[in-house]
Amino acid sequence: MFKVKRIAGVLASAAMAMTLLSAAGCSTPQNAMTVGDTTYTTGEYLAYLYNSYYQVYSRYNFALYAQYNMDPWAQELTYGEGDNEQKLKADEYIVRSAQDAMTRQVALKHKMKEYGIDSLREKDLENVESDLKSVKNDDTIRLGFKKDTYVKMYTDFYCNEMALFYGLYDTGGQRAVTEADIRTYFDDNYRSYKMIELTLAGTDGADLSEEETKKVLERLDGYLTLYQENKDFDKVIDRYNQDEADAKATEEKPAETVTPSTDKDNRRELDVKLYGDEDFTNALNTVAVDEAKVVQYKKSGTTNTAALILRLDPEKGEEREDYFTENRDNIIYGLRYEEFSKEIKDYIATLDVEVNKTVEKKCRPQNFVTEG
Repeated sequence: MFKVKRIAGVLASAAMAMTLLSAAGCSTPQNAMTVGDTTYTTGEYLAYLYNSYYQVYSRYNFALYAQYNMDPWAQELTYGEGDNEQKLKADEYIVRSAQDAMTRQVALKHKMKEYGIDSLREKDLENVESDLKSVKNDDTIRLGFKKDTYVKMYTDFYCNEMALFYGLYDTGGQRAVTEADIRTYFDDNYRSYKMIELTLAGTDGADLSEEETKKVLERLDGYLTLYQENKDFDKVIDRYNQDEADAKATEEKPAETVTPSTDKDNRRELDVKLYGDEDFTNALNTVAVDEAKVVQYKKSGTTNTAALILRLDPEKGEEREDYFTENRDNIIYGLRYEEFSKEIKDYIATLDVEVNKTVEKKCRPQNFVTEG
């Protein structure tokens, strides 16, 4: 089993602190991987491997496995999508994602050169500088690579794709989307709402009986009536939260009074094109703006669910005057990223990729932890 062990320095990524010990023992050839006309050194390979490792470490909560003396490396994770989807052990998942990220960066740089895009976005560079301000060379050396190597990897990873994508599709780009298209996409796909959601399935996953379903719907109708009386959905949500607390209370541990919630606490936003739960978004679309309504749907396409939804105008409310403008990047992403991603994937398929198997064998993500 392994033990998560923090070291003195802090190696930041988007919201990350440096963890774990060194990649010492990864004494390998100088070059690790060749993609087309680009050769990556072993230090660069390790930097990408660490970045991939930490993303997985955070997403799948490796620290929790360590806390309970469980082996995270035994877990199988889903890699890829559609026909290319496969199950990989955690270490292979990390290795594959690192190598694919390195290949993608070469493709992005080739395309940036092809389209004459030679500068990164200032906002992305500022984020990188902020993320890396506490990184020290001693921190990265313990992991097998220099700070400069990590900074280069991190900058490429978080800036190149944005530079190419928005360089093509934002104002002035060769494929710039029109302002009318941006507005239409926003109106067609952006949703703002508040919701009280209740499952129509039991703990075993089976649908509730007709009588139990009726009770759930009557409960939601009661909240709807309360909203129609006071026109304050936040207070309705407070009532729901208090009811939930009361239902869980015991004589030994009575329910506490729920703290009143605010618009910011309760308001939800989504892009229906990107959200993925089509049955829910279809139900949401049946609710008119400024209307509250009880709807039913199969959550995630599997679980019968009912909800009281208040649909809101995304641009109305406290501090929402600039909501449309603030979401410009996201709207362009929704409009064109599918097209962009296909182009990059198709180009990647034309690149020759060669991995030094000695490096791959010796430089494993397990080297970023210490046994104990």
